Amino acid sequence: MAEFDPFENERPLGYFGRHPVYFTTLIVASHVAALLGCTLLFSFNLGGVVDSLHFSSDAVRDHLALWQFFTYPFAYLPHSIGALLLFALQMYFFVWVAGREIERFLGRRTFATIYFALILVTPVVLTIVSFVTGKATYFRDNSMLLHLSLIVVYARIYPAAEFGFFLVTITARWVAILLLAIFSINFLALHQWTYLLALWASAAVAYFGTGLAGVGDELPLFANLRQRLQARSTPRLVKTKALSRGESEPPDALDSVDPVLEKISKHGMSSLTQSERATLERARASLLKRQGRGS
Repeated sequence: MAEFDPFENERPLGYFGRHPVYFTTLIVASHVAALLGCTLLFSFNLGGVVDSLHFSSDAVRDHLALWQFFTYPFAYLPHSIGALLLFALQMYFFVWVAGREIERFLGRRTFATIYFALILVTPVVLTIVSFVTGKATYFRDNSMLLHLSLIVVYARIYPAAEFGFFLVTITARWVAILLLAIFSINFLALHQWTYLLALWASAAVAYFGTGLAGVGDELPLFANLRQRLQARSTPRLVKTKALSRGESEPPDALDSVDPVLEKISKHGMSSLTQSERATLERARASLLKRQGRGS
């Protein structure tokens, strides 16, 4: 029986020359290759092939085009300089910068699971909507909303991380909120209900998927609702809620991180499990909060 290697999840998948190849690297490379491939298809008047890659509930229902559940993010329409610039921006900021940090924190397997869930959620939801309403649904937005959801994942892991825009500094939490608001307003104004639904379905998977991985702040609305439900179902039992970075921590919050620090000193940061990473992150947030009160 092969032994489990705890470092396997953190090691590169391989090397390209001297450069390590991670899951994030494969994401960027696959989308760049897809863009170049779609460009060649259009140049040889084979745009119909690209059209068959977009998601269509009619094609799925009538022709069992199940491949569209996986190919729609790679069906690019490079018809303008603006589209190419937008592609470059999302690949760099949404995937390479945010995605690499997500992979470092969650590990390759968890990040890959969330990423594939984000790919599937849009066609699955739109297929269900098509069957319920009896109307065809389409999605031709390629990977923008998919990679926008990675900002939601990043913001839940590092809500206080700062982004500088000219003379303004905005935290990751507010960057995610503003991007979701901007896209939502745009889809509402254009009556693009399919895209609005896909946007928020992807954001929900990103938010709650990260929570299932054991990290992130909790929305007060859901936290309070869960507390009330727990109080009604088990009134005699006192249950504690997982602390988020925005809440006060017990006096021994920093003491609980000692075993984690010892493990880091012996085996390195890559040896930590998801729960240990969450413990370390909570202790760091608690320390920063105490320093802020003392200053």
